[in-house]
Amino acid sequence: LGGVLLWNSKLFHFLDFKLNMETIIVPDDHLRGLWRKLINDNTDRTIICLGDYLDPYHLVSLEDAINGLSDLFEWAEANSHRVKLLQGNHCQYYRDPEKYCCRHYVHGREQLAQLYKEYSHILNFAYKENNAIFTHAGITDKWIQTYDLQFLNEDNVVDYLNSEPDTLWKIGRSRGGRDFASCPLWACWYGDWPWVKNPFNCTQIFGHTQLGVDQPAHDVTK
Repeated sequence: LGGVLLWNSKLFHFLDFKLNMETIIVPDDHLRGLWRKLINDNTDRTIICLGDYLDPYHLVSLEDAINGLSDLFEWAEANSHRVKLLQGNHCQYYRDPEKYCCRHYVHGREQLAQLYKEYSHILNFAYKENNAIFTHAGITDKWIQTYDLQFLNEDNVVDYLNSEPDTLWKIGRSRGGRDFASCPLWACWYGDWPWVKNPFNCTQIFGHTQLGVDQPAHDVTK
């Protein structure tokens, strides 16, 4: 669950979490500690974490959550030349309690929010490497068309998202929101993907949507 999706101009596919890649992609962590497997990786490989660092599917105490998030942020800051942390939808409640959220830590939010504030300089919403754009949930043509963002392209969309525009907080009905199209923090293949195509001539890599390992590829051009 919470795997990684790769979306080129025609298809997006489920990717397993692998270590034998020049660029290592860590899917939604939810306090599973996937990133800890990379602490002893002494290569120069870029490590891109796709967000959702808290709010586990299993029971994790607040103390362990605070320690886990602190360890992640400290490691990422110490290796900021190659470790890139992206934000997901589950990060937003801890940055702003007025933001719509799913499950979350009610008690102890202030301590977790302080960590997000302290390390805000290493957190972004999008990252580009070579011909690939990385976000938490993917950038859809539906989102671009709905909010008149046709000026965006593969060269300027990363800077646009990292500037935290209002359109970054749009949440579609499939995820419990009231908007027509979901933003790159909330986009979901069963709510948005069947009716859209990749708006850019580059590969997109993202997490967020839960797929089984035997999930077939979906042709988003049909």
